[in-house]
Amino acid sequence: MADLSFYLNLIPAPNNTQPKFVAWVSVLLQGLVDAANVADSLQTLFDLDTAVGDQLDKVGQWIGLTRYISEPLGNLFFLVGHPRSWLGAGPNGHRPCSKNRTIVALDDYHYRVLLKARSSGKSMGWDD
Repeated sequence: MADLSFYLNLIPAPNNTQPKFVAWVSVLLQGLVDAANVADSLQTLFDLDTAVGDQLDKVGQWIGLTRYISEPLGNLFFLVGHPRSWLGAGPNGHRPCSKNRTIVALDDYHYRVLLKARSSGKSMGWDD
């Protein structure tokens, strides 16, 4: 990590005793030091092992997988006018609804496992 004091120590002796000059150089260098620190942190922010939340979503976009997967709901029945008309309460023989899937968002841990499996498969040529 870049530190402002490292650069201020590089000011030559006749100028490092001038408080206004040191303050002026500090103002000029602080933005560059901050930019260098952000650039250094980008590698860890978007690393597959350390990324969380939105950064992990960006890694997933790069790999080509989304956090949202389609999950089956099971046997859902919609009955109208039947005493047991709540979900999943249909008698045997009735057909379940045609769209019995939902979209589920994976948490960071399971999404990371999925991304690692996909990225290792790509490196081995297992593209589908």
